[in-house]
Amino acid sequence: DQHLLWSRARAGTRRTRDIGSVQWMAKSPDGARLARGTPHGFEVLLVSDLGTRVGGGTLDAAADAAAGNHASRSAVAWSPDGRWVVTGSGEGVLRRWDAETGELLDEMGGHTATIYSVDVHPDGTRIASAGRDGVARVWDVEHGEELVVLAGHEDYVHSVEFGPDGRRLVTSSGDGTARIWDARPWDER
Repeated sequence: DQHLLWSRARAGTRRTRDIGSVQWMAKSPDGARLARGTPHGFEVLLVSDLGTRVGGGTLDAAADAAAGNHASRSAVAWSPDGRWVVTGSGEGVLRRWDAETGELLDEMGGHTATIYSVDVHPDGTRIASAGRDGVARVWDVEHGEELVVLAGHEDYVHSVEFGPDGRRLVTSSGDGTARIWDARPWDER
């Protein structure tokens, strides 16, 4: 089973090598790499040849399973400078990885269920996450601390995204609503 890559420049598709199951992926800021989830970490692949792995990280599979973390990475986002990737997981933990070496930089726990979406603030100082537990959370990257829990949706929160200038955060939910949050108070820390 091969995945297809569409090319606007070539106005068509070209076949690439099989890269396995792709549940989610995100393009790097420079457009040259894709991050994709794996059951115990992530891989960074070259866009020019999706079969070429150029980075990524893997949690110790035995330790991960022993801790009960059987779910694959469920969300991904790149830092604005392309140096690190953040993944959300089925067990509700955010992990920040060095995109080149694959080193696990830190973990942030707080969600009580699957994280469906993650986004990084345009200045790279904060991460937002949304999940099945019905809330969005905002995290300080430097200290790995939770800054705020955004509650108010009546069902799971399936997406979260900072606006281009970072002054707003948008969440959408299974309750059929979208909310726009003022992100400026979180800049005061």
